[in-house]
Amino acid sequence: MVVSTGWENVVVSSLARRKEWEGKSIEAISRETGQSPSDAALDLLLEEDGMVSIVYYHMSNKDVLQVVKWDRSLVISDSLGCETGKPHPRSYGTFPRLFSKYVREDKVLSLEQAIRKVTSFPAQRFSLGKRGLIVPGYHADLTIFNEKEIQDTATYQDPVHHPEGISHVIVNGMLTIKNKENLRQSGGNAIKAAATKCLCQRHMKQEAAHG
Repeated sequence: MVVSTGWENVVVSSLARRKEWEGKSIEAISRETGQSPSDAALDLLLEEDGMVSIVYYHMSNKDVLQVVKWDRSLVISDSLGCETGKPHPRSYGTFPRLFSKYVREDKVLSLEQAIRKVTSFPAQRFSLGKRGLIVPGYHADLTIFNEKEIQDTATYQDPVHHPEGISHVIVNGMLTIKNKENLRQSGGNAIKAAATKCLCQRHMKQEAAHG
């Protein structure tokens, strides 16, 4: 990965001890310490007992656009929890960015296509049961937003910011955001994806077949 990105694009997002280095690249840290980037990275891992989170600046905008437009692609955040110094901005802004950039600004997706990519399509793909659609008998998971105002506000430099334009959120029938105010009510629960289980079983059968 580093060969293709360069050390200047490997940015430290979370540290337990050296908080002053959060948000800095390995290349910048190496200049401060007078070490080579690889030595600086290894010493940092040792000093932090391996507990180092990083962000790679690796994706090509052209590639991302192509994937977003593909009718079989899903949109997820693919991010760790937010209890870090400088998490990836996708922790706070993935879905608002889909609607603000790719629907409203770039116009590569319709509003309906974007909603499907984050609701019914992934629910069906991973066999999540009665989720992803607004129909009687389904779990009430709803996000009410203004399509003209929704906007991600998290950046790489300052990532801990909630998006704009979302007024209400309902999780499993429980109102958790009302008039943009967090009611501090947790209606969520862990979901076991049936499709993931099937994929794991298929992989195990393939491994067994190959001895």
